[in-house]
Amino acid sequence: PYTTLFRSLLMELFALTRAEAVLTKRLVAGESLAEISTSLGRSRHTTRAQLTAIFSKTGVNRQPQQVAQVLRTAQQIWGE
Repeated sequence: PYTTLFRSLLMELFALTRAEAVLTKRLVAGESLAEISTSLGRSRHTTRAQLTAIFSKTGVNRQPQQVAQVLRTAQQIWGE
């Protein structure tokens, strides 16, 4: 399905782990870190550590930058 394809694409494009790709996908969908942590049964510390790893891999420093980067990349790939 679409969700698996999007997660796989994030993993390939940005060298993310599966967990990092899930977190990124949910951030792009507009969920907060607190919502994501709660729904996945993870501590906020764990979620924030994953976000820090994502930032390191993608060269950004803030959540809005990460979301914008993913959306820009999708636009470049799909031309929309």
